Amino acid sequence: GPAAADPAPACPGNTTYEMRRCASQKLEQSQRALSEKLSAAELRTWRTVTRDLCDTAYRPYRDGSIHGQLITGCHDRLNKALLLEFRGLEEPR
Repeated sequence: GPAAADPAPACPGNTTYEMRRCASQKLEQSQRALSEKLSAAELRTWRTVTRDLCDTAYRPYRDGSIHGQLITGCHDRLNKALLLEFRGLEEPR
């Protein structure tokens, strides 16, 4: 039969490839959630700032194979921190 589509890994994943895919999926989810809270201009500004900050934070690892995964995780954690600020006071943190 036809080859099965590449299945979604069980996160956080066992291989570097799976871990990267899981990190990317989490980042996509947090970016989608932020796009519902911010204007397009605000989102562009946020992405520029977080890119610069994450690049600075992980500069010592830029030549390593894990660098991309570290950057992706950094973006996702900063997105989630900002999303917490949009929660109402009555919502659990």
